Amino acid sequence: MNEARSIDQALAEAFLKADRLEAPLPERLKLYLGESRELLPELESTYDGLVARIADNVRDSNRVPAVGEACLISV
Repeated sequence: MNEARSIDQALAEAFLKADRLEAPLPERLKLYLGESRELLPELESTYDGLVARIADNVRDSNRVPAVGEACLISV
């Protein structure tokens, strides 16, 4: 549980660091993403895979679901 708490604390600190940065939002998000990738590489890799699958589905169907529209994503 200490490890989970330390990861939570590290993510909170990374968020505060990015939030306090005097820079445009894309740069602040890039800073936070970089730190979260170091702390949780497996989770970030999973997110990357999900985004890639969604992009492939959109590219293949040339259609983006409307907000609230139910859709099936093949795994």
